[in-house]
Amino acid sequence: MVTILENLKENSDNIRSQMQILARKIDSHIESCGQPILNLKESDTKKKTSSSYQPSEPLNREPDATEGTGENMVKIKPYFIKSVKSEKELQSSAINVGELKSPEEIFSKYSNLKTDSKMGALAVKLAREAYFGDAVLIQCTPRGWQDIPALPHTELNQLKAKLFEAFPAFWSSPECFEKRWVIAQDAISQCCKRLRRMNPGGTLPSANCV
Repeated sequence: MVTILENLKENSDNIRSQMQILARKIDSHIESCGQPILNLKESDTKKKTSSSYQPSEPLNREPDATEGTGENMVKIKPYFIKSVKSEKELQSSAINVGELKSPEEIFSKYSNLKTDSKMGALAVKLAREAYFGDAVLIQCTPRGWQDIPALPHTELNQLKAKLFEAFPAFWSSPECFEKRWVIAQDAISQCCKRLRRMNPGGTLPSANCV
């Protein structure tokens, strides 16, 4: 019995000694690395976690989406769509603005399309009724192809920004929105093709593209 107690005491002393050595190593590591993370100021952690996204090319207009309030407001923008060669892009003057509605009217009219899965359909509605009109879409494709001109990039950027603004879930991850924009832009392209197929005689159809 005495032998067992002596062995237990010896093991306990060894464990205590090892813990003391480990504690000294931890203290030494903290001193060499600087202030331990648990002592970071709240303002420091906010700086590290706040959004720092900046698009590679800023839009040439006021941003359409914001996060936060007051001084902490973060302005978020989608990537800018560059212009193609001028001779391959339709001029903005070709757009009959008088026949178009405001984007807000379109969002209100097609509120059922303001879902992630229907973003492409909403983009088409914006293109047809708020930014270009069928008379322009029938002549173009979003980025141009062979002898078909591109849509005016200024209005295409405005459409993209307005669509981005309508989906706050993407404000913290604009890169994810870019993947959705590829789908939305393709939906607009398909609408342009359908309008041309439905218009062999030069009379614009009234049927929907989507």
